[in-house]
Amino acid sequence: MNRLFLICNTLFNKHKDFQIPYVLKESKKARNVLLKISLKDGLTVTVPRGYNKRFIRSILLKKRIWIERKLEEVKVQRKLMQIENKEHLPDRILLKAINEEWVVSYQHDNNDRFLVLENSPGFLVLTGQVDNKEESKKALRKWVRNKAINHFVPWIRRVSEENGLPFERVSVRNQCSRWGSCSAKKNISINQRLLFVPDYLVRYVFVHELCHTIAPDHSSRFWSLVEQKEPDYKKMNSELRNAWKTLPLWMVG
Repeated sequence: MNRLFLICNTLFNKHKDFQIPYVLKESKKARNVLLKISLKDGLTVTVPRGYNKRFIRSILLKKRIWIERKLEEVKVQRKLMQIENKEHLPDRILLKAINEEWVVSYQHDNNDRFLVLENSPGFLVLTGQVDNKEESKKALRKWVRNKAINHFVPWIRRVSEENGLPFERVSVRNQCSRWGSCSAKKNISINQRLLFVPDYLVRYVFVHELCHTIAPDHSSRFWSLVEQKEPDYKKMNSELRNAWKTLPLWMVG
């Protein structure tokens, strides 16, 4: 297992209005400097082992606009989380991507095992020690993941064939900061939270990641290919940025 060094830093520069606290992680596996922004940690900077940390400042300055935008989104989400009751369990689940709405009921059972059952179309029953709110939410997130696997895997295969963009493997995960990703080996990962956004945005994420099988970075070549496949991609990118704010709190975890 790689040793990670967790250090709390603050970026100060000649721009007095740009003071960004961040967490620094040093990893053997890292080949490049990676920036990640999450609800829990804010900005995290991961660097290769032995990296000259004096260069971090210039990298953050280059990414200033992106960092400030993402941190503002996180700020809004955190405010919403403070307003909502963190112990709340949903009584309804709306899966926009597949046009399904589920009414949720809860049945207490002393068994340690949590079960989520689709008793009839549109009605979901969670059984177990439902007074344990966190474990109940985990069970619901697991149910969402299974729904996402069942729908997203065949769906992205169809989009792949339609656009002539083959890939190797697809996985579904509960990611915190990305709707999807594509590795150098053409393995695609899709965020199960996409079930909560409209279907046309899900399809766009599929197209976006499939285009990365041809162009791995966000170069002009990549965006040109995306535009060929989805001419309205700029509008969809904007909608996806705002879609994070609409996710149910129990799903974010």
